[in-house]
Amino acid sequence: MTSNGRVHGRCKLVTFKRDPIMSQHHHHIGYARVRECMQGAQGDDLRKTIESLANARFSSQSNADTFAGACRALLDVATSLELGGLHVIDDGGAYAAYLQQSPAAREVALGLAVANKNETAGLELALSALCGLAQGHRALVAWEAAKAPEQSPATPIEVRVVAMPDRRSETTVERDARDNIEKTIRIECDVE
Repeated sequence: MTSNGRVHGRCKLVTFKRDPIMSQHHHHIGYARVRECMQGAQGDDLRKTIESLANARFSSQSNADTFAGACRALLDVATSLELGGLHVIDDGGAYAAYLQQSPAAREVALGLAVANKNETAGLELALSALCGLAQGHRALVAWEAAKAPEQSPATPIEVRVVAMPDRRSETTVERDARDNIEKTIRIECDVE
């Protein structure tokens, strides 16, 4: 990956060239890593894994995509637990306030915090709340194997040309002084 840095005021904006296939691959790796942490018999430390991914997200596009996949997995776990009937008790704390938001609001808050390199408090709050929820209820999360989308067999469509309109075709040939063809113009249209 190559990067291109531009200076805007006091901030340096860094952009990376994106490969959509590799981006999707790294996103999948981040998602799978969260899944491994939650399914592992040793109970890999999800917080440490997420923290290391978060710290590396600005070093390359592949790291950013991996972290994005991990965030997606955490958001999916929170939504699944919520849909499964788990309700966060409002204890007046910041974690509960974050988790009690709608799934879309949680995603927006996390997305804004992830995109801003200087927004560490919001990012730490969101990730700590999501990791705590995921680790505390890992036994309630059932991971289904990814299934390839079912494809229906291709059914040929019968096409029958009943009639074609009459066509008019005009061709103009332009030649140079030595009678070589320089350009041809062909215009076709329906006869009215």
